[in-house]
Parts: sequence; C-alpha cells; structure tokens
Amino acid sequence: MKLVEIGDGLKSIEVSDRYYSDWEDEGQTVILYTAENDDIEIRISVLSVTPKEESDADKVFNYVIQRGEEEGYPVKIAKEKSFYQYTVESEEESIVTFHYMVGYEWSYIIFSMTTSQERRSDPEIMRTLEEVEQMVVTITEVNPEKATIFEPKYSDYKEIYERVSQILGIKEVEIDDFHQDNKTLSLLQAVLDEEEFGAEETYELQSMGLALGDYIQYKERDFRWAIIRDEYGRDLCLQNQRFSITLFPMSWIEKRVKEGEEVWVKGFVEALFEKIEEVVDEDEEGENNSESGE
Repeated sequence: MKLVEIGDGLKSIEVSDRYYSDWEDEGQTVILYTAENDDIEIRISVLSVTPKEESDADKVFNYVIQRGEEEGYPVKIAKEKSFYQYTVESEEESIVTFHYMVGYEWSYIIFSMTTSQERRSDPEIMRTLEEVEQMVVTITEVNPEKATIFEPKYSDYKEIYERVSQILGIKEVEIDDFHQDNKTLSLLQAVLDEEEFGAEETYELQSMGLALGDYIQYKERDFRWAIIRDEYGRDLCLQNQRFSITLFPMSWIEKRVKEGEEVWVKGFVEALFEKIEEVVDEDEEGENNSESGE
C-alpha cells in the first residue's frame, strides 16, 4: 500500500500499489491513475472550513449525514467519517460520474470518477469504486509536527529526472545507463574538481545531490524516492523499503561545499554503503534476537 497526500498535504489516504498520483493545476485536487488503465482517473478534492466554536466539531460530519438522507442516498459511517455515493449522468456526452461526498473533521472531501455510459458496469469500474470506498475509510489527518513518509507525486519524479539529466548534461532516457556504468560518480567528481558551482549556487548543488541520490536508489534497489513532511516542510528523501533508514541526498553535496570540505564522491558513496550495511545488520540481528526470545 502507498500513503498519498491529499488537499494541502495535511491529510492522507492509503491506496493500492497500482495507483500513482499528481496534483491537478497546482491546486488542492489530487488525481489518482493507474499504469494499466489510462482512462481511469480518480479526483480527490478537499474543502476545509474554519469552525466558529469548539461545539461545531461534528458539524461537517453531521451535515453530510443530513444531506445524504435528504437526497435519499444510503449514508455510511466508518472511522469518524460519514459519506455517501451518488452518480451524475450526461446523456449528451454519454458519460457518468460517480461521486463520494465525505465529511471528516473540518473538511468536505469529494472523490469523483468519470467513465462512459457503456462502461459503467464494467468489472474494472466496479473494482475501482470498491477501492475508492476503501480509500475513504483510510482518510487521516496528518500531524505536521511528526515526520510522515508519502509516495511522491508524478511532478516530484518529473522534477528529479529533469534536474538529474540537466546536471549530468544527458537525456533522461540515458540516466539509468549512466548509473549502471558508474559514470554518474565520475561526472559529479569532475564538476566538483573544476569548481563549476560555488557555495552560493544552492539549486545546482542540490541537483548534484539528487543525481547522487538517484544513483544510490538505482544501485540499492531497497531504496526508493519518497516525500517526507514534518514541521520544517516537504522534502524529497530516499526511504529503505525493508528497514527504518531515511536519507536526504539533496543536502549531501551542498552542505559539504558550503562548509569548504573537499568532496570525494566515490569515497562518500562507499562509506555510505558500509554504514547502510551496518544498520541493516544491526536491525536483522535485533529481529533474530526478538524471534528467539533473547
């Protein structure tokens, strides 16, 4: 399962691994889509309200119940959410849109999916609607003071690969070949040795960090790009899928250049891999001891 940001990023939902997401028009609407069905898109919009009094805590929750009952729709309640589903048909365009209206804390959350009239009973559409209902149940408020790891949006991946290809001076389709042949390390070292970027050129230095991070996740397949949200904001990171290891590659080179350190890229990577191996060995040893009761 993947954890996906919705709204202003302070709410989340869990989705199956087949889904990818992106922001729509840089607003508070998120689009979910799948690689195998490019005609299926789920839109999720969040409208938050400001309560006048503490006693209004259940106002949105109760309003959704009242509205659903007035319209004659079956209302469901699950894990502090009230919601109902309804459809809107357009005979002129031969389409049907499925809507889910959700009341949760101080927010109205709307899920919608549009398909053709002829596909409304298609097994894949029915499967998707079942998954939407499961997503509704998983809606959670994110605590901004606690670090939370999310699946990156499409725009996040786009930024990574655009910046990596730009800093390496290659096409995006060539990035994996560069990583495979270890050309990434030698090119980054050459840029550092020639002092192409000064300490004040933060964007370029962070792009070099992204290139190094992308090399790490290519070589160490247990790592994947992720988004971390905490009290300091939203940042790209590398997350190990098996162990509690989080890396922040954007600052790797920037920090050292700004502190006047000489950076040996290959040595840095070798030391990092050794440290990762140590942490993994410690975690595995701890798991084995727990299983044996020691």
